[in-house]
Amino acid sequence: MTIIVAFAGILSLFFLPSPAQAQLQSFCSVSHANNHEGGKVSSLIYCPSYNYTVTSAAADNERKTNSDPIAIESAEPPAIEIIKANMISPAELGIAVKVNFPEISSGIKRFVKFNATINGKSVEESFDISELTEPGKESEIGTDNNGNITPDTILKINFKKQQVERFTENEKFDLKAVAYYASGDLSEESIKDVEILLPVVIVHGLLGEFGGLQPSFGDPDALKILRDFLSGYGYKQTPGTYQTLYSFDYSSLDSCVTDAIMLKKKIQKNVLKKTYANKVNIVSHSMGGLISRYSISYNSLPVNKLIMIGTPNKGSTLASMAKANLPQFLYAIFKTPLEQLTPTYDYLYDSSDGQLNTKLQKIFKNKFLTKLNNKSLSDTIKYYSIFNSSIETPKGLSVTSFSANRFSYEIKSDGSGDNTVLSDSAVLEGAENIDIGDASEAGRHSILPANESVLTHVKEILMSE
Repeated sequence: MTIIVAFAGILSLFFLPSPAQAQLQSFCSVSHANNHEGGKVSSLIYCPSYNYTVTSAAADNERKTNSDPIAIESAEPPAIEIIKANMISPAELGIAVKVNFPEISSGIKRFVKFNATINGKSVEESFDISELTEPGKESEIGTDNNGNITPDTILKINFKKQQVERFTENEKFDLKAVAYYASGDLSEESIKDVEILLPVVIVHGLLGEFGGLQPSFGDPDALKILRDFLSGYGYKQTPGTYQTLYSFDYSSLDSCVTDAIMLKKKIQKNVLKKTYANKVNIVSHSMGGLISRYSISYNSLPVNKLIMIGTPNKGSTLASMAKANLPQFLYAIFKTPLEQLTPTYDYLYDSSDGQLNTKLQKIFKNKFLTKLNNKSLSDTIKYYSIFNSSIETPKGLSVTSFSANRFSYEIKSDGSGDNTVLSDSAVLEGAENIDIGDASEAGRHSILPANESVLTHVKEILMSE
């Protein structure tokens, strides 16, 4: 497109004294052509360094100081496409682009410029890519041979240097890019939707550290299925990358209070320091939900969302049954976790008259859960409890004998649950409670994290605002 510009200053270049004219011609190509019409001589000056073509006419070499029409012809603009953008270090966003500069830009500095609003902060940064591009040819910058962003790409935005606040939830923004060269036209804008996922920490339940043994008992490794499922939605569990999927392994035989302290320490050291997150999302199974809740309530664990799967927020009758049935040496090993999982609801009845045995209820009172449930939920955290109510689950026990904190029993009543945790126990006031209602084998407590409905709910919760 030709733009007609009247500008006396540029026009005067045609009438410079000899030394100046020679200087002008040293970086501009000047050609003359006779224009017999009106006895005028036309001059065409093309200046690649400034990307314009100037046409002027002077009649009979007459010097003019008034504004004659000057035509500036723009070359074809460059083109750019953002291929991908993702975190390549705890504070850096790596970017890969395809660019194509016109041949006229040879010998001229070439740039790309990015801008975005990230976590409320306006960010803009330009990069000189002259050495990485060849005019007239498409160049791909920032990726390795496998199409992955290279950690040493020059196209990276440091959030810390840009004073972007650390993330407390999934961060979504539009990354915009243009390509340009000195005195040249800008390319059309390329826009890429970018999402930086808040890290997810998976916290297993009782004996979950031995989850790999589940296939030996005919069950799938439910937490591995959960991890692999989340990996399919962009979460990365490979150490050494910008990891966004972690597992917290702890000893189930320790106190939940001890495990809660350790959970916070590991998240601070292994997650927050290795990402740009200021909070995490937690997906917990069974007792893992209680540990997570306790760490939030008493250790100020920095959490955005807590998702509990089959968590016995009011305990489980099955824990008391295990205490009664285990041989003495195994009871000694599992005593601490089982005591922290016994019910806070009424469940012990006298076999003689069928009445609630208040004495035994007091003896077997769950001090850990009582303390936890007396603490209000944080109003800055979103809580979710996913559970099943479609499988028969032990509820009340008829105690036939009692001695030295051990008792014999018969099952007095069943309730609805997942065969281990009653739905009433999983329901948590102040949380969003989600009943999957699955009466199949896939609804059993031990493999609930691998249940298709559970996985769908987990994904939707993590991806939602």
